[in-house]
Amino acid sequence: MSPQERHRLTNYEYSMSAFNIYLGLDDRFEPERYGLGSWNIWYYPTGNLNQEYEQQRQGNLTHPWIFVSCPTLKSAEAGMAPAGHHVLEIATTCAYQPFKTLKKPISAPTKPKSERPINW
Repeated sequence: MSPQERHRLTNYEYSMSAFNIYLGLDDRFEPERYGLGSWNIWYYPTGNLNQEYEQQRQGNLTHPWIFVSCPTLKSAEAGMAPAGHHVLEIATTCAYQPFKTLKKPISAPTKPKSERPINW
């Protein structure tokens, strides 16, 4: 990979992201007990989506949006979860900074000189 291509692929500013949690829950979980059904729940603290989006874009995450869904109540498709069990999806917004330490630099593996190909 050329230095220019590496720079193009790695030199960018991170934007707001979503943090998703997918839970596999056994038959003790009763989604209806928590007001869940075959719909999605979007919670915006003030209801002013434009204002909240702008605050979050500027880094103010004091009152983030929350999304909750129970896909197993939307479909009986086999393979989504064992019979009687559920998947619960929870999402919210998050900043990149707390996750920055998880980023590992991209580097090509180096081989000992004796194993490198000869360029004629």
